[in-house]
Amino acid sequence: MNLGTKATRSEIIDTLFQRGYVQGKAIEATELGISTIETLEKYCPKIIDEELTKHFELEMEKIIERKQKSEVLLEDAKDAITKILVDFKKHQKEIGSELSKANRETQDEMAFLGACPVCKQGNLMIRRGKYGSFAACNKYPDCKTVFSIPKNALIKPAKKNCEVCGFPKVLAIKKARQPLEFCLNPKCPSKNVEGEAGKQAKAIAKGEIKRKCPLCKEGDIVLRSSIYGKFYGCNKYPKCRYTEKLENSNNNKLS
Repeated sequence: MNLGTKATRSEIIDTLFQRGYVQGKAIEATELGISTIETLEKYCPKIIDEELTKHFELEMEKIIERKQKSEVLLEDAKDAITKILVDFKKHQKEIGSELSKANRETQDEMAFLGACPVCKQGNLMIRRGKYGSFAACNKYPDCKTVFSIPKNALIKPAKKNCEVCGFPKVLAIKKARQPLEFCLNPKCPSKNVEGEAGKQAKAIAKGEIKRKCPLCKEGDIVLRSSIYGKFYGCNKYPKCRYTEKLENSNNNKLS
């Protein structure tokens, strides 16, 4: 018998990711996730007992089928939870100590991006400051290497280096969108636009080609740059937020 329902599974998986219990596209348990199960199994095994969960699911089905009274199930649940809390309270210091250590290790693992490409001695780590997240070398102040990262996305290590410049790559995750993998190096040659699209981009950047924004009809299309690379955008930003990928520009008429 499966645990949980289809309606709750996606929410549960999302919570596991947000709290650092799992990671990766293949969904692998982190050190924190593994340690949480091992620690609770050691000190308070009843809290992760699958049979207990199955028991209550079966009893709830009986209530739906009117074969069981809800009052009986509530008393049963109250008794089970009371026993779990007694065990947990008895070992809360040991549980807290072991999970705190695992949490620190997991946070370090999830913040690690790769070797610092500047000093070659430290590691680039995801840091959080007053104005959001950024990537910095952990050898600061000896190495003051810093890279900006998008503030409108959840940033995760890609666990690989750029094939072009060798800088670490990261994943930008936005809700309801495919994760976007990109190089941390803002000057990476992989972000340059080649061919006909590159020629058109340079012409627009120099003002040799003019093109009105198709959204607001007032602004002009200009060439912009971000950590992801170059793109077209309206010069009326932030009033107009129109953007366009360069690879699609060949299909548009420039006038």
